[in-house]
Amino acid sequence: MSACGRATVNNSLVFFFAVGVFVVCASSSFAAESVVDTDGDGLSDVDEVQLYGTDESVADTDSDGFLDGVEIKNGYSPLARGSVRLSDNDEDEDGMNDFLEIAFRTKIRVTDTDGDGFGDGQEVRAGYDPRTAESRKIEKRIAVDISDLRLTYYWDDVKMGTMPVSTGRKGYPTPVGSYEVQQKLPVHQYRGYPNTKWNLKFHGKSPGAYYIHGAYWHNEFGKKPMSGGCVNVAYKDIESLYAWADVGTKVVISK
Repeated sequence: MSACGRATVNNSLVFFFAVGVFVVCASSSFAAESVVDTDGDGLSDVDEVQLYGTDESVADTDSDGFLDGVEIKNGYSPLARGSVRLSDNDEDEDGMNDFLEIAFRTKIRVTDTDGDGFGDGQEVRAGYDPRTAESRKIEKRIAVDISDLRLTYYWDDVKMGTMPVSTGRKGYPTPVGSYEVQQKLPVHQYRGYPNTKWNLKFHGKSPGAYYIHGAYWHNEFGKKPMSGGCVNVAYKDIESLYAWADVGTKVVISK
C-alpha cells in the first residue's frame, strides 16, 4: 500500500473515530437529558404522568411523609394516604388494582386505558388485553425451572409473581414439558399427607397424577428437591397462585 493509501486509511479511521465519539457522547447526553425527575422523588416525570398518576412536581403526592418513588419501590400506593399497598388500592375503580395497572402499564387514573368502551378490569377478567382496542386475548402461563427450583407466573408478557419451589427428588422426577392445568382442588388427599391445600393438577391421571400444590411438611423450597414428582410450594405463596390460575392455564416445566 502506498503512503498516500496509508494516509487515507488513517485519516478515515480518525474521522470515523471522531464521529463515533460524537455519536456516543451525543447519545449519552440525550439519554441523560431524556430522564427528567423534576421533584426528585425517584420517578421520571414521564412515568409519573403516564404510569403512576402522581404529580411530577410534588415529591410526595399523597402527603404521607414518604417520597412517591420510595412508596412504589416498596409496593405501596403513592396516591393513598397511609400504608395502603398497591394491590389493595384501585385508584380509578375500574376493577383492576394499582399493582396490576403498573404491571400491565395501563393508566391508574383512567378506567378504560385503550378507549374501547370496556374497563381495564373488565377486560382482564374476560381474558383480553386492556392495552389495545383490538380484541386480543392474553395468556396465563406458569413456568417452573427445576434447576433453579423456582416458579414464575405470567399474564401474557407481564410477570405476576415468582416463588421458590421444591420439585421431584432422585428417582421421582418432575416431568419436563408443556402442559396445562386440568383440575383445581382446594383440598386433596396424598398418601401420608392428608388435607393438602391448593392443588393444581397438570399431568397424568390419579392416583399417579402430578400437581402444583402447597406443602406443609417441609421448608426446603428453593433449597432442594423433596417431592415425589409434584411441584411443592409454601402455603404462604400457593394460595394466591391457586386463585389466579384457571383450568386451561399453560404450565411449562423446564430444567
